[in-house]
Amino acid sequence: MKLYYSKSAIAITIGVLLAAWLHYSNSNSTVTAKDKFIQQVTFETLKAVDHQVIVEAWGQLEPWQQTSLASQVAGRVEYIHPDFEIGKVVQAGTIILKLDPADYEPAMAAATADLALAESQYVEEVAKADVARVQLRDRLKSASPLALRIPQVDAAKAKVDSAKAKLQIAKRDLARTNVVAPYTAVVRDLKIGLGQVIAPGESIATLFNATKARVLLPIAMQDAPFIANAMNNSTRKIKVADTSNPNVTRIAHFERMLAYVERQTRMQQVVAIISDPYLVENNKEYSEASLKFGSFVKAELSGQLLENVYAIPQHLLDDNKIWLIDEKEQLQSREVEVMREEQEMVYVRGKINDGERLAKTLPDYPTNGTHVKAVKSIISTRNAGGDL
Repeated sequence: MKLYYSKSAIAITIGVLLAAWLHYSNSNSTVTAKDKFIQQVTFETLKAVDHQVIVEAWGQLEPWQQTSLASQVAGRVEYIHPDFEIGKVVQAGTIILKLDPADYEPAMAAATADLALAESQYVEEVAKADVARVQLRDRLKSASPLALRIPQVDAAKAKVDSAKAKLQIAKRDLARTNVVAPYTAVVRDLKIGLGQVIAPGESIATLFNATKARVLLPIAMQDAPFIANAMNNSTRKIKVADTSNPNVTRIAHFERMLAYVERQTRMQQVVAIISDPYLVENNKEYSEASLKFGSFVKAELSGQLLENVYAIPQHLLDDNKIWLIDEKEQLQSREVEVMREEQEMVYVRGKINDGERLAKTLPDYPTNGTHVKAVKSIISTRNAGGDL
């Protein structure tokens, strides 16, 4: 009997030890499995920034003003300025064309003589009127205007005025035989030659005003509010570069936004003005570093400044929500307001604080409260080209 009880005790002891070992083994395996299913998630610390909106646009450079130059008088072309050729630049005030003045110089001489004669007749009539007043001094009040030679004086004065006007016309016509450049201009085309006889009003050339250039920049409708809110006066600056030679750049000035949307492109256009595109106002000669009419340019418009926003990669935004990692190492979704989308980034506001952790890699099916293992991202959004 003693041997039986001894074996029973040994069996019970072994059973207890086995049960304890199984419990310990199961406990450890549960912890390991739990740890095994906690996913590692990379994060980046959020920090609010002030983001300057930059809108890129492309357009064709065109003259701010163009003129179809015509002669105001008839005549034979006897001189053409060397710079008055297609594609060249002529300075404002330059005599670019001279007509034969032979028909206008005699007219001015005759008008000068007529004025001298009219003035002498006027002086004579005034003298006669003075004599009449002396002779009729006793009855001036009853004397007729004719007796006092008042009409004769008035007629002589009118002839003087008429002669002066005719002389001015003769001088003007003679001066118009010299055709002057109305502004510093690029000669677009030339329609006359030496010896050619031209009529009044006949077109001579087409000029492009070289002192200013204009470019129409199409802006997408989603970008227009950011431009309109910022560029509300002419002091706003736009960087412009020649697409064929990016080293040729200028600073343009915002003039206005057109008050309609293009029907085909559904875009609104910004009008930008560039001063002295050919760099001729100061140097007085054509420069190879010029922005030429007809060239395509790329413009960078500095729009609205978005203050206190967070830069988030677009792929991390889902239905206007982002995922954050809280202090308990759990995922929490947070709704945000998208202020601006640019390429791969979105700029948002919302109930976000500096220092919170943005989850950059997520489980396949993230839910609020999911435990994760947070690991700081090696490549930050800042290094990737954002504002963080």
